[in-house]
Amino acid sequence: MHEMLLNSHSEQEHTGTTGSCYGFSISSELAFQFTRPGAGETLNITEASPDRPQPQGDPLLEWEQAPGHPFARFYSHDDEYSLWIDQMGWFFVQPARRAIQVPNQVDPVRREVRLWSLPAALCLVERGDLSLHGAAVDLGGTALVFAAPGKHGKTTLASAFLQAGYRLLSEDLTCCRPQEIPSVMPGPAVMRVRRDSYDRLEFPGTQVVAEDPDRVYLSIEENLRGDARAVPIGGIIFLRRSTDGMSLERVSVPESLRDLWALSFSLPTDESKRRCFRAITPLAESVPVWNLYREFRFDNLSSVIDKLISTCLG
Repeated sequence: MHEMLLNSHSEQEHTGTTGSCYGFSISSELAFQFTRPGAGETLNITEASPDRPQPQGDPLLEWEQAPGHPFARFYSHDDEYSLWIDQMGWFFVQPARRAIQVPNQVDPVRREVRLWSLPAALCLVERGDLSLHGAAVDLGGTALVFAAPGKHGKTTLASAFLQAGYRLLSEDLTCCRPQEIPSVMPGPAVMRVRRDSYDRLEFPGTQVVAEDPDRVYLSIEENLRGDARAVPIGGIIFLRRSTDGMSLERVSVPESLRDLWALSFSLPTDESKRRCFRAITPLAESVPVWNLYREFRFDNLSSVIDKLISTCLG
């Protein structure tokens, strides 16, 4: 049975935050639910003033949920980025100063989930890490990363590993550190799960903290989060759709570079693109990469897990 615990987190009192996310040690007077124990480079998070001036002119980037219905707009000015998110408000990010201002008077659960997406990605990319569109799990001290665009089963597969007793490191954005031993820096201990996945899978050690019409927000219990230390990457798996069973194939370095580039976050500037390429190159050269072709079904998830463990960690 899922533990249905809906709290009014906005009423919690807090006098300071400890904990880490993506290798950052959080310094803030705000309450955050999804950090892990550990230390790292300081990231300062404050609330933006409600009367702060908003950016003018055309955005650098814009995302739409449907034609004519923007979901997010992204602006750049000097050393600061401004991000507007629908039904949330403005985030202001200064990556070089490791500082983020978040909107006030909004739901704290959804605000924190949004905080650990693009605003945090801007800071970790500035630090030299890679922001990869993917989920990651910890298999006894080795990380597997599941990379793919949206609606390719990243969260569902990560949920199946969680159900099987493995630790979740990230659910949608994975911070990869391209050092001599490439590793994952654990992200927020939260999942946004589609309704169909929530109804078909078990989520041990989690509690419901919010619900949207199409998603359920699950917080991982503190005793199951583990700490914020880096976890070496044992393999990167690109998720592919198949209509004819399951197969797992190794990917060459040139092919893996192409897909890592497509799934990595970078700004449309030459410096950002160079930084991204410098980050994906050591991953492609030193980490095994596979294509996983599978039918998107719930009844084959246990066999997918067995195949990945025996092949990628064997």
